[in-house]
Amino acid sequence: MKNALIRVVLDILKPHSPSLPSFSLYLSSLEGVDGVNITLMEIDKDTENVKITMEGPDLNYEKIKEAIEHY
Repeated sequence: MKNALIRVVLDILKPHSPSLPSFSLYLSSLEGVDGVNITLMEIDKDTENVKITMEGPDLNYEKIKEAIEHY
C-alpha cells in the first residue's frame, strides 16, 4: 500500500470510564492496528487527557474515529 496511513497520534479528552487498559485492548482489536500506546497526560475530577499512538500497516482514520466516539 503505497500511501497507507501507518501511524496516528491523537490527543483525546475522555471520561474516567472505560479504564485505560480496556480502552487500549478495544483499540488494538480494530482491523489494521498492530499496536496501541496510551499515555495519561493529565487527570482531573471528571476526565482524563490521553495521548494515543496507534500503528499498523493500513490504518483507517474514519474507523478509528468512529470506534473512539462509540466506546
